[in-house]
Amino acid sequence: ETVFCGTTPHTVESWLVVRTLEEYGARVVRLIASPLPWVLLPIQGLTNTAGCSLTGGQNPRPMRSAVVDHYLSLLRGDYLAATPYYEKKPVRSIPRRLLSALCQWGPRELMRYAEKLIIKREFKRAASRRVGDGPYAVYFLHYQPEANTLPEADLYVDQFQAVKKLSDAMPSGMSLLIKEHPSILSKRSDRRWRPAGFYERLLSLPNTCICPQDLDAFELIDRAVFVASIAGVCLTEAMARGKVAVTFYTPRFALFRNGLVVDANLCSVTELRALFSQVSEGQWTVNEGQLRESFEVVMSSGYDGALDDTCIPQSGSQSARNSERATCLAIRDVLDGVL
Repeated sequence: ETVFCGTTPHTVESWLVVRTLEEYGARVVRLIASPLPWVLLPIQGLTNTAGCSLTGGQNPRPMRSAVVDHYLSLLRGDYLAATPYYEKKPVRSIPRRLLSALCQWGPRELMRYAEKLIIKREFKRAASRRVGDGPYAVYFLHYQPEANTLPEADLYVDQFQAVKKLSDAMPSGMSLLIKEHPSILSKRSDRRWRPAGFYERLLSLPNTCICPQDLDAFELIDRAVFVASIAGVCLTEAMARGKVAVTFYTPRFALFRNGLVVDANLCSVTELRALFSQVSEGQWTVNEGQLRESFEVVMSSGYDGALDDTCIPQSGSQSARNSERATCLAIRDVLDGVL
């Protein structure tokens, strides 16, 4: 029997049901976000392990190489053009903003707003402008809660564990900069994932520094020795800009050629330290041809839900429609027995 999940089950109840079925022998196939924001990848099983990727079904799908090239060119340009829709501030007239505020300001919303202010104050207290003194790597925190961390990241749902592993593996003389996700400070902040003392706990690790929020992400990437995250878009941006990406979510880059991505999930601290030394000494570089080939493999193996060449979805509704179309294509392959 095959259990198909359009996304990774990310409520406790749904995950337990699917995991129980898997334990009893059911074959679990799920779709995950790929490094291309309009493509979903089919993955077998629920765990964050190697050897879980599936080749898409046998129904012919066009290889839109020009779209891949266009997307990479966007990521190599100015950050403003490549900014994801969820990081852009909506443009609203003053009357609409007032109406929206009046509709939202209930007791629960006031508590959430106060919670966000407290988190922002703690962040500003911990952030330092002393960045760039010597070689550094940069870790981009994820917004939480989200499926990329819960449940897909397993142990690293507590991002402190990812940062600690990186800190323990840093070569001598290299610091680790930590960049907070902008949505944590601009949208709803969930205190469960940024508890009291969260930023101080990160700073207690050796050679760590929290960046101020106004630093340009692409400038940080360009000056970094390598870029790390669980599975953020920043990893695709880093590779497009010639930087080594370090991931803690194995399935996202399972189809990429060796030498493009460091899998910190599968590596020990000792192995990571040796790899980071190679990267810092210039022995590990991003090969342009292999990178483009890897993106094309992702596109041909996944499900393309876009109807145009937009590449980066411009709104939440467009992203949802892309996902719905990709899911329908995957369901067809499951029903046809080719996935």
